[in-house]
Amino acid sequence: MTEAATATGDEQVGEEASGAFSMKPLMFETFVCSMAMMSFVALAGPIARALGLEPWQVGGAMTASGIAWMIMARFWGGLSDRRGARRLTA
Repeated sequence: MTEAATATGDEQVGEEASGAFSMKPLMFETFVCSMAMMSFVALAGPIARALGLEPWQVGGAMTASGIAWMIMARFWGGLSDRRGARRLTA
């Protein structure tokens, strides 16, 4: 086999391997989740008023959820690394 043929074969394998995983669905999911979180922040006030909650109650709930998310992210990340993300979400 010549060097040109070997290089072409290597390029084809590389193209197939890179086509196996696309970042586009992950980027779309991240975008949608970010938009959902930001829209919740904008809608929290009207929802709280409709439920008859005080502003400090909504703020406290949002603060507690953010702190819990921050604290538990390391735990769930480590567990996902050890056991695999699919096993945790199934």
